[in-house]
Amino acid sequence: MASITVVVTSHKTDEEGLRWSLEALIDQTDEDFDVVLVDDGTTDCAAKVFEEYCNEYDGFVFVFSEKQGTAASRNAGVLKAKGDFVTFLDGGDYISPETIDRFRKTQETTKADLVCNRYYYSGEGEPGYDSWSEQICVVPDVDRLDRALLNTCDLDGKLFNRKFFNLYSLRFPEQAVAYNAWMTMKCALSGAKVAGCAGAIYEKKTNPLFGEAKPTADSFKAFVAVYDEILGWIKAVIEEETGNLDGDEYVWQEILTVYFQLLTDRFYRAFWHIDDDILELLRAKLEELSEPLGEDRKKKINEKNIDIRFPAMYIRVADAVQMPLFSMLIDITKTEELGDLIRSFYGQKFPFFDLWVKQSDFESGYYPAEWKSAPNLHLLADNGFFANARQDCAGIPINVKDATPVDSSVLSELATAKMPRAMIQYKFAALRKSKGAKTYLKGKGFNIR
Repeated sequence: MASITVVVTSHKTDEEGLRWSLEALIDQTDEDFDVVLVDDGTTDCAAKVFEEYCNEYDGFVFVFSEKQGTAASRNAGVLKAKGDFVTFLDGGDYISPETIDRFRKTQETTKADLVCNRYYYSGEGEPGYDSWSEQICVVPDVDRLDRALLNTCDLDGKLFNRKFFNLYSLRFPEQAVAYNAWMTMKCALSGAKVAGCAGAIYEKKTNPLFGEAKPTADSFKAFVAVYDEILGWIKAVIEEETGNLDGDEYVWQEILTVYFQLLTDRFYRAFWHIDDDILELLRAKLEELSEPLGEDRKKKINEKNIDIRFPAMYIRVADAVQMPLFSMLIDITKTEELGDLIRSFYGQKFPFFDLWVKQSDFESGYYPAEWKSAPNLHLLADNGFFANARQDCAGIPINVKDATPVDSSVLSELATAKMPRAMIQYKFAALRKSKGAKTYLKGKGFNIR
């Protein structure tokens, strides 16, 4: 019997993506593992591909699950798993050929119950390794309260000791957000020995130009419920170990800071994807988390988020519409590229801008339908477009004539750059060039697929 089971789910995955994931398993340098393929009731292609691989390769088992989401599919896979350890691979993602071998060797050397891997984001936008997983993956004995662990616990690819599923009847919460975070921290805080494994690399294929589904009040509440529960577990551990929990306790302050930043990155920086109801919930939660923070921590949060300037943040979408920092004046002649450009703006980490668009571009058929009613969009006639836009816009005007998608950190860095207003246009162009995905990858020596 194989000692490691890989559970592969097919949630929202096309045929090419599924084959990409399964070929990664075929290419593993260590063959002592089996595979449970879980079709999340997605499309006919998933069942077809899974059955094909099950017929061709020993150790592949196919399970059909009613369409309930990735978390439910993982739970279905765990019930079929036979290995002492379980790892998870979402269809469309990839693991490097040495991953299973390195997982096994790390676990045997450290006797860890939870092994954390490196995490690489590929696709459009910002390819590169996750900085928090890079900190964890080189540590042979990770502290269960390490802030880097909390920052990586929502990433995929970790190796779990199956006893935590069996002995404690643990299952992923069957929701769309933060199910990985719940499971990882539950294991870590339940006594799991945690170790890093630099040789195991999980590749997440992303396309931030199109983003994920629009955050909802329900997804926000689910996310907060998970992290509030984790916060409760951590508080209990700290009180058990130290006997008290005062406002200046270092670890507690670290954890609150991490939680604050997670909410900011996942929701507030997705400003144009959310509505006033979520903003109100988010503002209230951030204020709640800020209250027990010491002044030093609050200062660090503001330094990290200098582009947003907590707590002076917008609480209504209308506020952002009326007070943009930048006004992007869009004039694209290659209209077929217009959609990706517009989506890249709405994927910016700095959300306080508006768009000024020529009527002909808007009506060209290439303008993305999902952003045609965006509240920060202004349409002007083609004739005299730039002169009229510069006269009417409230933010610093920036001409955009290049249709190349804009890296998500460009406006954030531009907002914190100290330079005369007249230099903003030149700085914007320089940031776009330096942060282009292909330029970045070639500079780092990566091959581009």
